[in-house]
Amino acid sequence: PSAGVGKEKRWSLLTISSGHYPKVKFLNHQWTASSADMFEEALAPYHPSKLGRLRSSSTTPLSADTVISNVEQFVKQSASDNCSIVVVYYVGHAVSGASGNLWLVQSDATIDSIKDAGKNSPDLKPVSENMNQLADIANVLQVKYGAAPAGMLGVEKLCEALSEGDVRFASVV
Repeated sequence: PSAGVGKEKRWSLLTISSGHYPKVKFLNHQWTASSADMFEEALAPYHPSKLGRLRSSSTTPLSADTVISNVEQFVKQSASDNCSIVVVYYVGHAVSGASGNLWLVQSDATIDSIKDAGKNSPDLKPVSENMNQLADIANVLQVKYGAAPAGMLGVEKLCEALSEGDVRFASVV
């Protein structure tokens, strides 16, 4: 018989809800935790072998660093538990950048950081088509290697953290 026959398929589920924004109160949503819980309940019949939850609230605000460190730890634990896939569900506000990058808004976001995250491009004078391409490249490099605007988590960084444990992953944002 082949090596995989009879082996239990192990997978893990991490749900993240970001709905508490003390510096931008009009963004607050109480329902995000319920949405994450409903997603978890919908997948419960498929028996995740590992379950993780991150919920933003006044007592446990989420920052980009908090989310990334928790995701990295969860993925490493999932890998050591021989999970074949990690499913991550994220619910909360997001801001789209000019080059298609997506920023997830965290508890420490401000109005200014949200505006910065959605900025169309770096302040470059368009001299030719190549300058527009350069602006797009600069946006992508900013997401991957630059400092994120305060309170923002680039989906690129989230995916990078998910790849740390050499476990396949699916991300629902």
